[in-house]
Amino acid sequence: MIGSLFDVRNYLSGRFVDDNPGVKENCTLLLKGRMKRVIVESPYKGDIPTNVAYAREALRDSLMRGEAPLASHLLYTQEGVLRDEIPEERALGIEAGLSWGG
Repeated sequence: MIGSLFDVRNYLSGRFVDDNPGVKENCTLLLKGRMKRVIVESPYKGDIPTNVAYAREALRDSLMRGEAPLASHLLYTQEGVLRDEIPEERALGIEAGLSWGG
């Protein structure tokens, strides 16, 4: 389980009390900037509410593993950013999201 900001503050102050070794390890990774970057690719088009819920679960799972996930399809499809129903904007969002992978 990844450490919260509260966990990180306690870790830094020496008052870390969580018995879960994963939390302490994730606090260390977070502070050292060594979290593995992960691109979350999951369905969006179609049943959007169900697909968004699934992507959020995938983000949470990745965070709990100590990773630093990005789900660009949740970011770029927000109101005022890109419109998924316009093919050119959808393609732009996909390309932008995949470019984070290096």
